[in-house]
Amino acid sequence: LISSTAHDVILDGEVIAIKDNKPMPFQSVLRRFRRRHDIAEAQDAIELVPHVFDILYLDGETLIDLPLEQRRKHLESAVTLYLAPQVVSSDPQKIEQIYKEALDAGHEGIMIKVSDSPYSPGQRGKNWIKIKPEADTLDLAVIGAEWGEGKRAHVFGSFLVACQDQGKLVPLSRVATGFSDEQLSEVYELMKDRVVKKTGKEVTFEPDLVFEVGYAELQVSPTYEGGFALRFPRFIRIRDDKAVADVETLDSIRERYDRQSKSAQAYQK
Repeated sequence: LISSTAHDVILDGEVIAIKDNKPMPFQSVLRRFRRRHDIAEAQDAIELVPHVFDILYLDGETLIDLPLEQRRKHLESAVTLYLAPQVVSSDPQKIEQIYKEALDAGHEGIMIKVSDSPYSPGQRGKNWIKIKPEADTLDLAVIGAEWGEGKRAHVFGSFLVACQDQGKLVPLSRVATGFSDEQLSEVYELMKDRVVKKTGKEVTFEPDLVFEVGYAELQVSPTYEGGFALRFPRFIRIRDDKAVADVETLDSIRERYDRQSKSAQAYQK
């Protein structure tokens, strides 16, 4: 990236893992950095490509208050390589076409930005909107929890959820986001009498409750017994209509993982 500019800059962008000209899942980037052995082989197998999409500072001048269209001109004049593609259009059909092409190429979606928007660190707001397919969901049994902190110290703040495998519940993820205070209070009332074990801040439940959990991606993981974990798990709702015996099976999760992408299969453990 240094070779792409001779200027003093602060840029915004991301690094994408590429194999066979296709973007790979996020965990592939982490896997390359976590490798302790066969580093040269990992570098050959997983190419990391920067994609620069904004510029915040250029040769002593702060640019964050300039509109996007002006920042893009500065970016294109200062950086010669690794620029993320940009299409300017107000045509819904054109935008839908670009969105479909991005998905077909293996990307997770597109970002739509208002052309006169300033750069807002740490937030997108209504001027920057990410468009991507709705997150997949799984119905999983709640088998444990950890007490919350601060104003939520009197209720459970995060939960251990599990799929089933041949009649046994297998931990799959911890879920700590997506809950309102009212929902956490409701879950506490439902599960407080189901605690069968306490270890520090953690409790284990007699399983009786099913959550619908949204997620961005399935990952191979040694952390959980089933060998998988959820990236960005988020509580969606309580499934009052489902029993613990109805939750997702480990076999179906394996099938979901296999369908995620051909590139992900190459790194399945």
